[in-house]
Amino acid sequence: MHPERQQFLSLRDKPCRITRQEAAWTLGLQESDIAILVRGRALKPLGNPAPNGEKFFSYHQLAELGKDQAWLDRATKMISQYHRQRNQKVPVDDAASAQSSAGLPRSLPARAA
Repeated sequence: MHPERQQFLSLRDKPCRITRQEAAWTLGLQESDIAILVRGRALKPLGNPAPNGEKFFSYHQLAELGKDQAWLDRATKMISQYHRQRNQKVPVDDAASAQSSAGLPRSLPARAA
C-alpha cells in the first residue's frame, strides 16, 4: 500500500474537504474512477469547480456513500460500463497507425505504366 494512502486512511480525524485522490482512497477506487463517477453524476464535487479545475469532496458524504451497498453497486456498474465501452472501440491497424504517426502515407499510389 502506498505510504501516503496508508497514512491518510489511518488518520483518526479525517479532514472535511478532501482531494480527488483522497476520495478514491476513501472509497477504495482508482483516482481515474472518480472522474467517471463525477461525469455520470454519481458523485458531486464541492462548490462549482471549472470542468478542468481541481475538485474537492466532502469526506463525510463519501464515508456515507461507502456504507451504501446500492450506491456502491451502481458506481461499480458505471465504472465497468465505461471501461467496457472504451475497450469495444475498434482498434486501428497497428501498422497504419505507426505510419500515420511517422508522417508517412498509409498506402503508396499505384504507378502508371
